[in-house]
Amino acid sequence: MLPKLPGTDDGTKLWDWLLLFKAQTEEELTLLERRNQEVSQVVNAYRALTKEDIEEGKRWDAHKQEMDHRAWVNDKKREARKEGLREGREAGMREGKREGKREGVREGIREGALMNARSFLRMGLPASQVAEGTGLSIEEVNALKS
Repeated sequence: MLPKLPGTDDGTKLWDWLLLFKAQTEEELTLLERRNQEVSQVVNAYRALTKEDIEEGKRWDAHKQEMDHRAWVNDKKREARKEGLREGREAGMREGKREGKREGVREGIREGALMNARSFLRMGLPASQVAEGTGLSIEEVNALKS
């Protein structure tokens, strides 16, 4: 904007150039274009540059949208991986607890069988009957004898 530009047209070519810098609408540019051939060339060049800038802006916006989308997708993948790992850890811990309980029960049963086998052996029962009654192998029962 040129605030010191006189308010009235003095009819000179210089006036058209000054109006070019003051123009704010497409209509004002079109009027200047019709009035002055030299100004018309500048207006056409300005429009071409502006059009290139607009097209470049559109390309940049499209590129930015794609990059934003990729970042969003990568963030979602990262979140899903974290969630999957968390759920996997929790499931593994639950399974581990169940397995630990099962293993504890197995160990308890085995300890009970060994205690019973010792008692049966002290009572003088043969190793084959002790093995049959406790579920231990003959080798395990014979190992308890010594």
